[in-house]
Amino acid sequence: MKGVIMKRFLLCLSLGCMVCLIGVQNGYSSEYAWQNYFLGGWQKYYGTSAHQEAARDICRVSGSETSGYVVVGHRLDLNTGASAAYVSRIDYNGNVVWTRTYRGPYNNKDCVAYAVTNAHNGGFVVTGYIDNNGNEDIFVLKYSSGGSLSWQKTGVGGSAYRCAHDIKQTSDYCYALAGVSDDGRMAFLKIRSNGSFQWGKTITTNTDGPGKETVSSIGYSVVQIGSEYHLCGQAEMANGGDYQLMYVMLEETGYILHSKTHGGGYVDCGYEIIENENYGWPMIAGRYGLSDADSDYWVALIEDGVPVGSKHWGHTDQAEELFSIEQDPYGDFVVAGRVDMDGWGRYNVYLAKLYSNYEIKSEYYYGGSSNAGGFGVKSTGTITSIGIATVAWPGQYGNGDIYVIRHD
Repeated sequence: MKGVIMKRFLLCLSLGCMVCLIGVQNGYSSEYAWQNYFLGGWQKYYGTSAHQEAARDICRVSGSETSGYVVVGHRLDLNTGASAAYVSRIDYNGNVVWTRTYRGPYNNKDCVAYAVTNAHNGGFVVTGYIDNNGNEDIFVLKYSSGGSLSWQKTGVGGSAYRCAHDIKQTSDYCYALAGVSDDGRMAFLKIRSNGSFQWGKTITTNTDGPGKETVSSIGYSVVQIGSEYHLCGQAEMANGGDYQLMYVMLEETGYILHSKTHGGGYVDCGYEIIENENYGWPMIAGRYGLSDADSDYWVALIEDGVPVGSKHWGHTDQAEELFSIEQDPYGDFVVAGRVDMDGWGRYNVYLAKLYSNYEIKSEYYYGGSSNAGGFGVKSTGTITSIGIATVAWPGQYGNGDIYVIRHD
């Protein structure tokens, strides 16, 4: 994250919220003695009583620090059971500028947006999956900064690819996507600036060699560093093994330089990958499994396919994981994720500032007694950190809503 500045708390009592917020530095009470404290910034909910909304990604609008944000996810119609991709632009203070929903050119049954990025020529590019007669296909949309749909592409890459979980700009004014193929393998796709498919790659090999074979995998994030593309995700190991973090490095031609798995004997995953600008190497944030019920927050620096700097941390007998990592101009990091508060799948949002050596500078938890930690917790901005999540229960409107936090 560029220029993240963690200012001091503003301990302003917020009495009207259905979902409470707490910010705790350097640890928190294991008894969850939640209070209604509010940090500098704001927290807001977006949703309607007739729908269930969920957020998956957020990006800061390019331009000034106060240009605002774009949030994407899906909106489930509780009457019909159909989902539409949800795209909303909000300003720096959290006010809605515009909101759009998308169900495809044929009013498809289901459509979910997983990722958004700024377009090279202005506006935003959104991707995810769309139902195609019972099969999932990748879609890509281009919206103008004012919310007009500039173009739409469905079935990107044909029937070989089923879902895209991330999209990033490339140095040649195209876009790189990470996702999953039709045969359940990690996939990389590259599209042109007009959304047309350029080339794609399904990762079926594992350069770790014998004993490290995988039977399925999925790509969650992609980044370009120099002339190479780097992906991270999760792989199911062969011979009854568990899931491990999977890392792949591709040349511009698609040739695989590294395809490796890392982790222990329990469920591990890499959810986001960025360039660690201190080294010019990829950095991954994710989940480190400790037992069937316990996992830690995890960051790992990768060189030549191997972690050369790694840290996992958390609390005993709690499921914790990171979904997002950003770096500021000083070489430090902001990470965002979630924690299972009570072992029953009732999550809170987690936000932390790390020094460049990954030691914890400060930690914050959001959500209180509500389930505020969905599968879309992200951080963004240059001075502002934002976590987004689904408020599953009770929800501001009772059905689950998009929850956005600006932490100053």
